Amino acid sequence: LNTLSDKNGGFFASQDADGEDKYYGKPLEARKKMPQPFIDRTIYADLNGLALRSLLVYFDVTKDKPVAEFIAKTFSFLEKFYSRERGFAHCLDKSPLHLGLMRDQINMALTYLEAHRILGKKEYLEKSREIAGFILKKFHDSEGGFWDKLPGGEGKLSVREKRIGENARAALLFHGLGETKIAEEALEVFALDYKMYGPLAGEYGLAVERVLGNEIAGQV
Repeated sequence: LNTLSDKNGGFFASQDADGEDKYYGKPLEARKKMPQPFIDRTIYADLNGLALRSLLVYFDVTKDKPVAEFIAKTFSFLEKFYSRERGFAHCLDKSPLHLGLMRDQINMALTYLEAHRILGKKEYLEKSREIAGFILKKFHDSEGGFWDKLPGGEGKLSVREKRIGENARAALLFHGLGETKIAEEALEVFALDYKMYGPLAGEYGLAVERVLGNEIAGQV
């Protein structure tokens, strides 16, 4: 919050890690007197969804009032990224940059669902359902699972694929919204080959446990 957040809401993309030993290897007090590494102040929807979920869990434990205020401010700021017709933009430049990426939609939808669970505000649940409807309409494959992007682009940029992490998150989202069949179908896409993803299948295993139960998850 002190380094990678905007006072008006939202989280910046990253901070330079070049010269790691020269800066990050020093004690905190020494770093305060040193020039700060460059910060990429781009604000991305998918990364903000992840950061906000972590902050929501932190607030759930601490009940820290300034954190609650920053959470509300960030949700308000991120509305600039969103439209009902196009979903969440990937980032903001002079205007929202819509790339039609599944990861922006799914991370924010899950974050609104988590906000409803922790903060109890009905509007967060309604927003999560609205985004889930957009995901179902635009990214769902009738044969099961979800594509990583909308159709379009040239060359290799036109190729769509189903990603195990995004489908695991989709399963968690639709399970949380009571759409169990859709959740199970998203997991079924990877039921035969999840092992080939190695550590990347960890998120899939957690989703299987949540959606299908401990007994089946133990086999993953």
